[in-house]
Amino acid sequence: MAGTKPPASDAEARRRPRTLFMRDIVDGQLRTLEGRRIGRIADIEAEWTPRGLFLRQLVLGPEAHASRVWSVMGDVVARMLKGRYEHSIDVDEIEEIGPNVMLKQTADHYDVGNLDEWIVDHIFRFIPGSGR
Repeated sequence: MAGTKPPASDAEARRRPRTLFMRDIVDGQLRTLEGRRIGRIADIEAEWTPRGLFLRQLVLGPEAHASRVWSVMGDVVARMLKGRYEHSIDVDEIEEIGPNVMLKQTADHYDVGNLDEWIVDHIFRFIPGSGR
C-alpha cells in the first residue's frame, strides 16, 4: 500500500519520544538499581524557563504527602517535622518510568530513610479504609 509506514523495530520504538503526564510520575513507587523501594513521589519541582517547562526534582516525604491531602494539614506537619523527613531527588537520577520509577543508583546513594514506613505508621493509619 502506498503511504503506509513499515512497522517500527523495537529499537526505533525505544528511541521515539514518549509523552509523559504528571500522573505517570506522581505517586509512583521509587525503586533503586537493586530494586529496593525507597518511597513514593509526592510532588515534582518544576521550573518554567523561556525554553519551556523543566522538571527539576522529585519530592518525597510526609510533609509533601500531607499537603496533598489538605493544605492546612501540610502546614501543620511541616511545622511539626521541620523538614527532617522531606527529601528531593534530581530528575536526572531517573533511569526508567514504568509501573515504578526506577533510579540509576543503589539505595545507599539516596538519603531518604524509611519514608514509606513513616507515612504508613503516622498518616495513613488515621485514614479510614487504608487497611491499617
